[in-house]
Amino acid sequence: MSVQAINSANVNVNSKKNKKVNYVKTTGYLATVFAVGSGVAGNNKKIKLHKKLAYIAAVLTALHIGIVEWFHHKKVTK
Repeated sequence: MSVQAINSANVNVNSKKNKKVNYVKTTGYLATVFAVGSGVAGNNKKIKLHKKLAYIAAVLTALHIGIVEWFHHKKVTK
């Protein structure tokens, strides 16, 4: 009974290298996290932090909508 060598196993090494970042999901989740953080900071009367988190959430939301519309326009024109 022979034992196979470790290197002869069929392992796909490149499977994790080719992963692309999904910017729509990333910006959407980040906008949600910052919006919830802004709400929590506002509830705890941390007004400066509340404003900063709200501005970041607004920018990420606008970026998210812009990316979605760009992909939609890119798909429609093809």
